[in-house]
Amino acid sequence: MEIKVSPRGLVACVRLGPGDWPLANQLRRLLRREGVVYGVDHAAIESICQGAVRPLLRVVAKGKPPTHGRDASVELLFERASLTRRTLARVADPLSSCIVEAGQVIARKVPAESGRPGRDVFGVRLPGRPGADRELLAGPNCVRTRDGLEIRALVSGIPSSGEGGVTVSPVRHIRGHVCAATGDVFFAGDVLVDGDVLPGFRIDATGHVLVRGRIRGATVRAGGQVHARDAIGGGAVITAGAGIVAGSADHARLQAKGTVRIVRDLLFCDVETDADVDVRGRIVGGTIVADEAVHALAIGCRSAVPTRIFLNPGWRSRRREADRRAEIVLARTSLEAVRKLRAEKPAPAAGAPPGPPEPVLAAVETRLTEQLRAAFREVVLARQRAARPPCPRIAVEQAIFKGAELQINAGWLKARSQLPAGEFHEQGGLIVVREAV
Repeated sequence: MEIKVSPRGLVACVRLGPGDWPLANQLRRLLRREGVVYGVDHAAIESICQGAVRPLLRVVAKGKPPTHGRDASVELLFERASLTRRTLARVADPLSSCIVEAGQVIARKVPAESGRPGRDVFGVRLPGRPGADRELLAGPNCVRTRDGLEIRALVSGIPSSGEGGVTVSPVRHIRGHVCAATGDVFFAGDVLVDGDVLPGFRIDATGHVLVRGRIRGATVRAGGQVHARDAIGGGAVITAGAGIVAGSADHARLQAKGTVRIVRDLLFCDVETDADVDVRGRIVGGTIVADEAVHALAIGCRSAVPTRIFLNPGWRSRRREADRRAEIVLARTSLEAVRKLRAEKPAPAAGAPPGPPEPVLAAVETRLTEQLRAAFREVVLARQRAARPPCPRIAVEQAIFKGAELQINAGWLKARSQLPAGEFHEQGGLIVVREAV
């Protein structure tokens, strides 16, 4: 008869031989002699000694394992701005619902908890491991309280979180139309327009642009997403650094780096995106250029209006890489000129205006360096995309009408009659279809 203890000291077992019939007190003395004094199971000892249960190895003592504390976490007290199909269907204004006010608490730190100690069967205290701490980082337009447990917004805007911490992008709120009364809008942040953007006017923002009315014959350029609740048309030109969402679009030019989503119809528009095009209605006329996929209720119409769709064409990747290389050359030349100007620091001639101050030159050099790095990253991504080409597809729920022209990778197809609904993709230089069941 012998006592076996687990390596961590949390379980003690007794091993009985074929002829071992110990008494309860004998077994308890054996446990004390081995140093097992905590968590002894007296009921198990009695059952073993009475012969009710006689396994070869029976647990007679259990320790109390330590519990590890919960790690610190950050609780975000705002809804993330996301212009996806789900938020578009659920929220009328997905951006305005995320706006926070100045002084509002937008993030809170939940401190780490200390673990509870335990004991092994020898009575030795086992310390619990405390949870890992996490720093609460405040980004631009945010401030952290003195205790380090909360972050408050310094300006009204749309909050976001990332590797740099919690930040707030300022919002320019126009309570009406973008017209002669407001003039063109240039803003470093997000822009919210309650009315329409009238023809001939311009919005240029570094963040998101949300228009609750229509965009007609205007120019909108955003570093983030563009959302028009009503319609885009009348020759409007939309350029977005992310996605574009609109109720409908007709006779417009849309260029985006993210997904283009249209709730109703897309009519006679030129669309170019690095992602996919999702239209819940029809695509009639115009040219669609995308990298990933196109989904629509129908393509073309019964009157055989020419409708062109190009997915992942080779000329687009080559043009994109050529543009990035031109940006690299221009940024590198400008950067060398700025560095040379900062190194020489020539004294201004008599009567000549002074040159740009040192802080301005430093800011220009920083901006040019960032542009150069971004252009290099774009070239690397383009090469990686070319090495691992995607599998683009065109999904149609109803039909593709006569006059539609499709190109997927190297495959090309022109509909000379109505094609059935299904999923079109390229295989061996040809466009094949898997019909909808």
